Amino acid sequence: MQIGKSTRYALSLVQRAIEIRNRVGPDMGKVLMFHDVSGSSLEIGKGSISISAKNFRSLINVLPKAGFSVLPLERIWHEGSKYNCYITFDDGFESVYREAYPVLVKEEYPSHCS
Repeated sequence: MQIGKSTRYALSLVQRAIEIRNRVGPDMGKVLMFHDVSGSSLEIGKGSISISAKNFRSLINVLPKAGFSVLPLERIWHEGSKYNCYITFDDGFESVYREAYPVLVKEEYPSHCS
């Protein structure tokens, strides 16, 4: 199976999440915290990620392929699987509503925006 550049990139983000997971505990759920969903690049800083809309969609599409389940926050810690994750946004930028929200609704993934 041949995969495209954006899918490879999304897989690298999942690999990064796995590396972070292994540092905090292999059997804990993961919180994927995004700052913004716009622009054309990836910026990682202080625990949150600004990501392009295209790469966000690729990441969301690859999560189940990588074995991750996206769960509500109240279930993430109690179910104990290293492949559970929760999606949150640390700011209510318009791009979150415009770009991320439709993708999350389509996939029926719970998330939080503060």
